[in-house]
This record gives sequence, C-alpha cells and structure tokens, in this order.
Amino acid sequence: MATFATLKDYPFLQMVASMPNDKVTLIYKSVPSVLFTVNMLHPKVKDLISYMLTVTALNVDHMVPAKSISEVRELVKLLTELRIVCTNEGLLFLDQNFRQSFVRAISQRQRNTTKLVRLKEGQEKIKKLSTAELFQKGNDRWDLVLKYLISNTSGEAIAVSGHTISMFKQLQFIRETENGGTEITSKGFQFLLQGRYVQTWQYLSAFLMRLSKSNPDQAPDIIDLFASLVMLSPAIPPTSSKSSYFIKNSNETKYEIPYRIPEFSHDIIQEFFLHMRELGFIHIRKRKDGYFYVTPALSMLSSCGSTAIDSLVALTKSDGYLVVESNYRVYAYTNDELQLSILNTFTDPDGAFADMIMAVITRNSVRRAFELGITAAQIVAFMRSNSHQLTIEKFGMNGCVPQTVIDQIQLWEIERYRFNHCSGIMYASFSTRNEFLSAVEQAKRLDCLLWSSTDRNLLIIKEENHEEFKQWFMAKQQRMNSGGMSRI
Repeated sequence: MATFATLKDYPFLQMVASMPNDKVTLIYKSVPSVLFTVNMLHPKVKDLISYMLTVTALNVDHMVPAKSISEVRELVKLLTELRIVCTNEGLLFLDQNFRQSFVRAISQRQRNTTKLVRLKEGQEKIKKLSTAELFQKGNDRWDLVLKYLISNTSGEAIAVSGHTISMFKQLQFIRETENGGTEITSKGFQFLLQGRYVQTWQYLSAFLMRLSKSNPDQAPDIIDLFASLVMLSPAIPPTSSKSSYFIKNSNETKYEIPYRIPEFSHDIIQEFFLHMRELGFIHIRKRKDGYFYVTPALSMLSSCGSTAIDSLVALTKSDGYLVVESNYRVYAYTNDELQLSILNTFTDPDGAFADMIMAVITRNSVRRAFELGITAAQIVAFMRSNSHQLTIEKFGMNGCVPQTVIDQIQLWEIERYRFNHCSGIMYASFSTRNEFLSAVEQAKRLDCLLWSSTDRNLLIIKEENHEEFKQWFMAKQQRMNSGGMSRI
C-alpha cells in the first residue's frame, strides 16, 4: 500500500501528483476515480482521511498526540503531494471535491456512482454471459496480445492494433529489425515472465500516463472511465488460477448483465474504450448491439496499484507445469500455446503427447535466446517460477531446477563473452629492446595497451589513442633517428 516513501512504485499516483491542479480537481469530482485512488493508499493514510471527514480542519500540533506527530506528518506529505489535503495557516483541509466524492463512495452502491448504465434483465436480444465465460474471453484476448511479442520467434503471424505496437516499443518490449520487422527484447521476455497482474498494471499505467500527457484535457474523463471499469469488474472465478490466469474446469453459474456503450465526448476516449476491448478488459459481441460486458481481468487492480511485486514466482505452487531433469530434458504438462511459445524460445521440441510436451535444452537453443537479449538468469527464473508442484515439494523452490542445468546455461552465456572485438594499431620494427619496453610502458600509462610480445617486439594499442601515442613515438624516433611503424 502506498506511502510517501513508496510513491515511486505507484505509477497511477505519480501521474495524478504530476498533473495540474485544475485537472486533479476534475479527477476528484469523479467518485470512481476517488475510490480507485484511495484503494491504493496505506491503511493508516485511509484512517487519517476518515478522521478528517469528521472535522472541519486538522491541526497536527494540537489535535495529534506528541508521540504520533512525526508519523502523521509523514502521512500528510503523501496526501499533500496528491492534492487530497491542502494547507492554510497551519491547518489541514480535505479537498472539497475529494470529500464530497468520498462520502458518496462510502454511502452508495458502487455501481450507482458511475456514469455507465447497466441494462435491465429480460430485455430482448440481451444475452447474459457467465463470469467464467467472460474470464476466458478476456484471457484469450490478452494472450493474443502477448503472443505478438514472440510471434517473430515462433513464426506465427499475430495482428494487433497500432496502439499496442506503439506501447510495446515505448516500453522497449520489442525493437525494429533491419528488414523492417520487430523482435522481442530482454525486457519483453521479462514482461512475459511476470504474473498477469503485474503485466496488466505495467501496461495500463504506461498507457494511461501516455494519454494524460498527449491529451491533458481528456485525462480526467479517461481516468473516470478506467476507474469505473475497474470498480465494476466482477471477481475472478474461484476455480481459476489467480497467478497464471488459466481457467480450470468449473460449474460457474454466476452471470453478468451488460452495460450500455456510452456516448463519448471525445474521440480519444472512444479509442481508449475500444483499446480496453482489444486487451480483453471489456467484451463487445458486436458494436451495433450497443452494449458491452466488463470482464474479471481488471478486478485485481481494485485493491493495489503497485508494480513493485515479486512477479517471478507463482502465487500458488499448483500453477506450475514444468519438470526439468538433470539431462537437460524439459517436460511441459500444458497445451497452452502461449506457455509453449515462451518455452520454445530457449528449448528445442523433442516430442508431444496429448497432455505433455517434451523439449530439450541445448547450446544452440539457449544461444538463440541469448541472441534475443534474454539472459541466463531470466531463463532460470522462468523455469523455477513455473516448476511443477511435485518438483517444488520434493526439491524446494531453488532445487526444482537441477544445479547442473543452471550451471551449464550460465556457462553458455559466459562463453559468448570470451572475445572482445575492437580496432587497434600495431607498432613494430623497434630498433632496440629498450625502445620497445619504453613504448609498452607509455601505452600502459595511456591505458591503451591491447597486446604486446616481448619475443617479437610487437605492440598493439587502441585505435582511439593512436594520435596521442604516435606523437610520443615520433618524437622518440626523431631523438633516436631509427625505428618504424606499420598499421593493421
């Protein structure tokens, strides 16, 4: 939960803190935006807000016990940074718009505080969808976006919108190739390793920040729409995995009623709404129907907005599907295309059964991953975080991947850095041994010595230091009236 010290880990709060006062005022007029903001705050900060609702103004020096003054002042720093609290003549006041919206948030049903209109049950042509079905539809959409990151390595053509491609480039998850295509980067692969919650929030926070900077006048309305969708998002089905987000067999009978697609005041707000559809956060069967469903994918964002989460380990051991043996064989008990595509970036396929895929870790397969900017540490972290429950129970979280496999992957990575290439200048034909030794010492003083041979009287220095070394060498040659130089 956010405090002033951890504000840097909460990109949404940072975005609000950096916005002009008039835009923050509009944000705090929105009940969903206020509720979304408050849910990120530390419980002690929430308690202070609740207390300030009961008083007109707060005087920290006179109304707070002496032992708690320093702690309260630290809480006030965060509220002041977010413009939730303002100071006047030593007194603290809650922002009036924030106060009114917060009172509405705690006194009304959340659904009634949004501008989105829920359709009535029983209307013709309105089809109710189960939470599990919406969850799967949203999950499939997000998986499609993730598959784009590795589409070049897997050879599969995946089509995504220009917004998504632009965001992936901005986040440095992909880079352009010489032939005009794209390929995944080390950051992109690390993004794939993270849990679905961190993936969602990392992408959305960057997207919201980008829109708020490029369209500051529409930022409050965009944030209101986003916060409303988060607030109305149904809970994740209890039979699904909250870390891997892959639905399990379910007899889910809870149904969701759709909402009417609103009239948007600006095209950029409509673009944001439709981008939420592409990412799987809302489901629209046909736009001409005029209604949409909110999927459960956003529900985990309702309580926390931090990206500082250990995302390289699964939240539950039962989510793992990999078994790694000391003979470099990998068994993947899954049929999910995305998981297998990630696995194929550093393994070679070796066979398949109905419920299991066999692969092998080889020098070439690992080097192929290294060429994409993937590191040995990321490969090991991925295998550990997705190890099968039985291997974790037997060998522990670290021992679930054999140490011999880890060591070999690290050695293959080190192997790539055995040689460093750089341009150099070779000096030869020294007239005396003393002249050669003095040249070596001068090169060491200039920190430009690459190689020297006392047997052959040869010396190679860095090319960027050539002019400086040449002046010294020519001056010495003139004094001794002998010697020579050649360049390679």
